[in-house]
Amino acid sequence: MELLINGERRQFPSPLTVAGLVEALNHAGKRIAVERNGEIVPRGCHAEAVLADGDRIEIVVAVLLLLSAVMAVASAVGLVRLGDFFRRMHVPALTATLGVWCVTIASVFYFTALTGTLALDVWLIAILMSITVPVTTVLLARAALFRMRQRGDPTVPPPIRLRPALERDQD
Repeated sequence: MELLINGERRQFPSPLTVAGLVEALNHAGKRIAVERNGEIVPRGCHAEAVLADGDRIEIVVAVLLLLSAVMAVASAVGLVRLGDFFRRMHVPALTATLGVWCVTIASVFYFTALTGTLALDVWLIAILMSITVPVTTVLLARAALFRMRQRGDPTVPPPIRLRPALERDQD
């Protein structure tokens, strides 16, 4: 029997259930979701779901992708619920970075299973996000503080003034 698994045509003995396929692909016991011809097969039905020749199977790394979606929702809730600019920028920065890491790990798993070789090129996305998000957050916070000081807001602490090098040397 020929099945299309994650875009790749593969031969398997007939008859074959989803549970047998998962075991044959060495995914038994892992947290995966199996999609057959566009429909998710519930984990409890893997043993009864018999595959037919030509079925299209996608093995989805659903848990990490769902966790990423939860992070996006948490980010949106943080934007709505938190009061001022500084609190609002903190939650999206953290949750966006964690969400990107979840998608990156899911992509590594998916493309490794698809190609049969370790797919590490997607790590570049997570690394760039881990560098740029904190830097952007600091720059936005500094710009907001500068604007608040320009307006004369009394709640803003004064800027840190470093003593000139000559004064330090004389002490």
